[in-house]
Amino acid sequence: MTILISGGSGYVGSVLCKDLLNLGYRVICLDTLVKGDGDSLLPLISNQNFEFINMSINSQNIKKVLSRVDCIIHLAGLVGAPKCKKDPVLSHTINVLGTKNIISNLSGQRLIFASTGSVYGALSEICTEDSPLNPQSEYGIHKKIAEDMVTNYENSLAFRFATGCGVSPCMRTNLLVNNLVYEAVHHGAISLFQAEAKRTFISVQDMSKAFMYAINHQGDYKVYNCGDNSMNASKRDIAELIKQKVKCEVFYGDYFIDPDQRDYEVDYSRLNNSLGFKCCYNIEKVIDELIPAVQLLNIEGRYA
Repeated sequence: MTILISGGSGYVGSVLCKDLLNLGYRVICLDTLVKGDGDSLLPLISNQNFEFINMSINSQNIKKVLSRVDCIIHLAGLVGAPKCKKDPVLSHTINVLGTKNIISNLSGQRLIFASTGSVYGALSEICTEDSPLNPQSEYGIHKKIAEDMVTNYENSLAFRFATGCGVSPCMRTNLLVNNLVYEAVHHGAISLFQAEAKRTFISVQDMSKAFMYAINHQGDYKVYNCGDNSMNASKRDIAELIKQKVKCEVFYGDYFIDPDQRDYEVDYSRLNNSLGFKCCYNIEKVIDELIPAVQLLNIEGRYA
C-alpha cells in the first residue's frame, strides 16, 4: 500500500513517515518545506520505500500524485491561532482551499484528516463529537470548514486531536507542554496565564499511532475526538508536575487570553468503543521524555 502524507516533514508528519516505513508501507511525503523542516526527513532518504515531493496542496498538478496512492493522510496546514490570525488569507488558502483541492482530485482513495479540538471553541460542557461547535479563532473556523468538506467525502475519517506534545524530529516548542518544559529547563522559570483553564493533550507518538490504526479501520463514525481522558488537565496541573521534576519557579498572571478560548474537557470514549483505539502515553511519560530532549535545543526560536 502506498500512503501520501501532506505536510509530512512537520511535527507530526516526520514521526508518522518513520512509523509507516517501519511497518513496510510505501510513503510519499508531500511538503513545501517553507519552514525549513527538511532535515527531519534526512534519516528516511536511504529507505527505498520513501519518496519526497516538493509540492503545495494547492498545486494544479496534485491529481497526478494522488492517482499513485491508496490513502492520503492530510496534515498540511497553517497551524495555530496566532499564525492564522496574523495571516487569515493564507490560513484560508491553505487550510480551506488546499483541503478542497485534495478532495476534488480524489477518486475513491482513503482520506484521513487531522482536525483539531479548537473547533469546539468556548464550550462549557464536556465535549463529545456531538457537541455544538463554536470555534473562536480563524484557525478553528477554517479547520471546521475543512473538516466538513472531508466528512462529506465518502471514504474519509477525521480526528479532532487534543493539543500535541512530546518529542519529534521536527521539534516544536510553541506547543503548551513542550514550551513549559523548555522554559523550565533552559530558563528555570515558567510563566502561565489562565492557569485554571482545562486543556487536553496527546503525545505526537499517539497521534501517529492513531493515523496508522485508521488506515485499516473505518469505525462507525466519520469524526473522532482523539486523545485520552487521563490527559485532561489544567495548565496549573501541568506546570506543577514539571516543577516536581525540574528545579524551576512558576509564575501565574492573566497577562494574555487564549484566542481559541480553550477551557474544556473532552470525552474520548467513542474512539475506544468504536475504533478500539487507546493511547499509550500519559502526561508524565511525555514530560519525562521532553526533559532530556529539550536540553539538545539551544537555538532560540528555531523550533517555534
